[in-house]
Amino acid sequence: MATLDLVFPPLTGANYPYLSTAVLKAYVQQESRHEVGQLDLNLRYIRHLLTPRAVRERVTTAETTARALERRRLSGGEAFHLQHCLDVAGRGPVVADLLPAALRAVRSAASVNDAAEMAVADTVIAEALSAATVDRPPDQLNLVDPVFAASAADPQGLREALTRDDCPFMAAYDRLVAPGELLGDVVGISVVYRGQVPPALALARWLRLRRPRARILLGGPFFTSHRDRLRHHPWLFDLIDAFVVYEGERPLVSYLDHLDTGEPLDGIPGLIFRRDGDVRQTGMPRPVAARDLPTPDFDGLPLHDYLMPAPVLPLLASRGCYWNCAFCTHHHIYGDSYRVRPVELIGRDLATLAERHGCRHVYFVDESMSPKLLRHISRAIKESGTDLRWGCETRMERSLTREDFRLAHESGCRVLSFGMESANQRVLDLMNKGITVATIERIIGDCAEVGIRVHVMCIIGFPGETEEEAQETIDFTAAHRSSIDLLDFSVFCLNRNSPIERSPETFGVTAIRDLVPGHDFEERLAYEVKAGLDRSRAYDVWERAVASEHFAAIRSRCGHAQRERFLFGDDVPAAVGAGELREAVALGPPRALPVWHDVAELREHSRAFAARRGRALSVDGVAFSESWLLLGSGRRLRPRASPGYLVFRPSSWRDVELSGPLVSLASSLAADRSPAGVAKQLDALLRPAARPPAEGTVRERAADERAAAERAAGEGGRPVC
Repeated sequence: MATLDLVFPPLTGANYPYLSTAVLKAYVQQESRHEVGQLDLNLRYIRHLLTPRAVRERVTTAETTARALERRRLSGGEAFHLQHCLDVAGRGPVVADLLPAALRAVRSAASVNDAAEMAVADTVIAEALSAATVDRPPDQLNLVDPVFAASAADPQGLREALTRDDCPFMAAYDRLVAPGELLGDVVGISVVYRGQVPPALALARWLRLRRPRARILLGGPFFTSHRDRLRHHPWLFDLIDAFVVYEGERPLVSYLDHLDTGEPLDGIPGLIFRRDGDVRQTGMPRPVAARDLPTPDFDGLPLHDYLMPAPVLPLLASRGCYWNCAFCTHHHIYGDSYRVRPVELIGRDLATLAERHGCRHVYFVDESMSPKLLRHISRAIKESGTDLRWGCETRMERSLTREDFRLAHESGCRVLSFGMESANQRVLDLMNKGITVATIERIIGDCAEVGIRVHVMCIIGFPGETEEEAQETIDFTAAHRSSIDLLDFSVFCLNRNSPIERSPETFGVTAIRDLVPGHDFEERLAYEVKAGLDRSRAYDVWERAVASEHFAAIRSRCGHAQRERFLFGDDVPAAVGAGELREAVALGPPRALPVWHDVAELREHSRAFAARRGRALSVDGVAFSESWLLLGSGRRLRPRASPGYLVFRPSSWRDVELSGPLVSLASSLAADRSPAGVAKQLDALLRPAARPPAEGTVRERAADERAAAERAAGEGGRPVC
């Protein structure tokens, strides 16, 4: 009999426990005599960071670092680090004072219905997490899309980061993992999101050093999606004994049995391992029938420590997806199968969770719940008399009626998430959504009518979509703002193994290539389109969408962007209360820096990224070529009286300060006044082979400044124009 410890690593949201370790624990216990424990290290890490003491320690570090940086001339990356330090030093004391109240607020049913209270609480928590990386630029911690110096997509960068003595997670694990924890024969680490990859690999290294006898397994959707590339990076197997790919129940039990029986690993489907220097991959495991799965076992997890007013537990009513949207890869871990759990067993699951944990809030995390299953679950819950609040993601199917939604609401359904994607019929058909704009409009109205909160997700820039068609989606959400409770816009990404990648010609997609050469764990691909919005123009439209009045109004009305909080909407009336944070001193703006420290938007080669503190010089690890990245003082560059603008030219990896007149000249000459257009014009002005400047003092000065810049660059200093 073997012992197994299952771990969910940092860093992602902490609203409720992730389902993977609870499902695996229950199945191993049902099918074997092996002993299983589980640890949510993600939650423990977040709660450690969210303490006033931790924030005040970061404030002290920020003040010391800022004083040192302010004494010398800075490179671009150092300038952003200084800005971050000044932010933390200036705002940190207020954040530390408000943090206990913020944590009480997000865990209070009364407060989550107070939009103003939630807006302040979420801001305080975000600032506290941001402060944690003040001593390790360019890392940025948040609960949605954390950024690490070593990109999760870059295997070589990860390898180098893990061997450094100052790897921050090593010290964190020494502090957070007790001597008596993670002592099992096998430690299984479940990696779902890319933001977990650097911390998960750091945990594997920590285990190698601190628990050398343990067998280390890594599994989950992330490594399943990159399974064919793992063999090209054999160094991973110095840390990992085996990767478990696809659904992990059967492979995990077989691996534990192997420790007792000596059965060869080659006979266990769903594994990637190294033997005699060769990386080997076995076949796809046979999935477990939905009816044979036990109720997830959350025992051992501190359910009342999550950032919700009461425990919210995830549950699966089905595995896989019954549809095949052209852009989607979410269901890849299940292969092509779609399996529905019998409704009577779902009812048993709900009853068991209520009995074990007193749980009355559940979120079904299915890829998409079918209309038939939605009806059956609603009816079963209502007939059982269970006092439950629940939600799920489903499709805007024509067969769903107002009576279906009324039944769902009567059973306790309080929020439904819909992948609407577009409000243009041609684009919906291109996406293979199988729905109509008329049905979308009716369903949003039906849900609002019966009292179900509506979460709508939209995609901007699907291949072939025109700007006018994208605007139709924005206008549609504006027209229905009173019925939409949570609205998300995203820019289309082409992912590996999606139907579009497999048949690009069908969607007018060309020139598919790696987003960044060498980033083998990057799921996104670079591409071009024959018609419609390219990625750069899609970002322009996206910016317009998220800057719209109705988008701000929806966010302001709800005060948050977390659908699970809607499960608590009935607990107290949505009142304009007097919560602890209502009268809190507003967090002031960060301390101002000279203009050339300011951050605007970075654009290059039809791709756009939001500049982030400490990340501006290596956005997503992209190696920019001859373009200039302007760091101006706003989204659009405007001539202004200032010492100048800081420009970074990746081809020479140098910072250049440009005078205001030169930027003004480029702005006036550029046909496109966006940062990308001005950058292109500056590149033309400053290129050594540029044509002789025309007559006129401004052009003569520009030529002189160009010559001075190139001479200074050749001398190895930072040129000042």
